[in-house]
Amino acid sequence: MPDDRSTSSRPALVRYLQALGEGLPFPENGYRADYVNAIGVQLRAARGESLKVSAAKVQEGLPADAPAGDKEQYIDALIARMRALLGAAGYESVQELALAAMLDDIREDLESFGVRFDTWSSERAIASAGAVERVLERLAALRPHLSEGRRAMAAHQHLWRQRGSRAGARQRPENLFRTGPGLPPG
Repeated sequence: MPDDRSTSSRPALVRYLQALGEGLPFPENGYRADYVNAIGVQLRAARGESLKVSAAKVQEGLPADAPAGDKEQYIDALIARMRALLGAAGYESVQELALAAMLDDIREDLESFGVRFDTWSSERAIASAGAVERVLERLAALRPHLSEGRRAMAAHQHLWRQRGSRAGARQRPENLFRTGPGLPPG
């Protein structure tokens, strides 16, 4: 199952439902870039009303959003609700469309500066191919050479394996490790 680190698919679902006339409020913790509105409209054009659910059904039983409630808890609950209502395939299709739209925008922006990449890789594709797990295993083998990083590495491995944990996505390995004897500085 894909993780929820995509900052565009969550609000794109809300914008999609809004484009279909549903009175769903935009989450306080939602990414508010203008292109998210366009992704919601693209999603409507691509999928019509096939993913439509009522705002009341989406909001039923959700905790309060900020400022009255916790915006992290709300967005986590919103993600879980939308995934449950749309099913894995529906939710995945939204993520794929949102990521493709973002990548197209990034390509256009870079090309306007004369920058062209031959190969593109997403963190999501790398993670789903098992590359992150393999690197973490290799780092675990280096544990005797790491100073003060053992607990941090174990914590990072645990958070990474909790796919969908934004806490794991915010942590960066380079912030968790210090080099030991015989290893180059990070």
